[in-house]
Amino acid sequence: MDPPIISVPSDSSSGQTPKPPAKKPYTPLKCPYFAPVLDLPCDSSDPLAIWELFFPVGQVNTIRENTNRNAKLPDKTTYKYARNWKPICLAEVYIWLAILIYMGLYPQNDIESYWNRQDTKPIHKLVYSSMSCNRWEQIRRFFHISPPVAASEKASAFSKVLSTLKMVSYTNLYGNYSRLSH
Repeated sequence: MDPPIISVPSDSSSGQTPKPPAKKPYTPLKCPYFAPVLDLPCDSSDPLAIWELFFPVGQVNTIRENTNRNAKLPDKTTYKYARNWKPICLAEVYIWLAILIYMGLYPQNDIESYWNRQDTKPIHKLVYSSMSCNRWEQIRRFFHISPPVAASEKASAFSKVLSTLKMVSYTNLYGNYSRLSH
């Protein structure tokens, strides 16, 4: 059942609807020009130096050590078709993280698409020339920021977060390990 139609009488005696007031053209706020200034504690033309402000070499090395420890745990490598683990080096951690960031910038439907070499799909030469798909997936499987715990051991729900928080709290803006809060 349709609702009843209600008519509203017009305020105008001629029966025409009134015109809206004329709008003024938009004028943006005039701001003074400021020259861009980068005030970084490192060389702003060096991308690796800027990266190390967020991930100092010490933290990336800790990630490398924890990933290698995690891969050596007996419950991780006892699968029938598990690939043999080759210890990861510092350069591979940087490459793995770079590919991960690249994947965030250029999303694809599946991870294997980044290693595509056919002309029918996008080709990501930067990715497949840096690391193989199998190695990237293997590192992803064992990637660990915090110290790994074997499945047989009981750990608190926050043990991974607390160990990472401790690592971050000892790192200052310049990448040196020092106590930030006394």
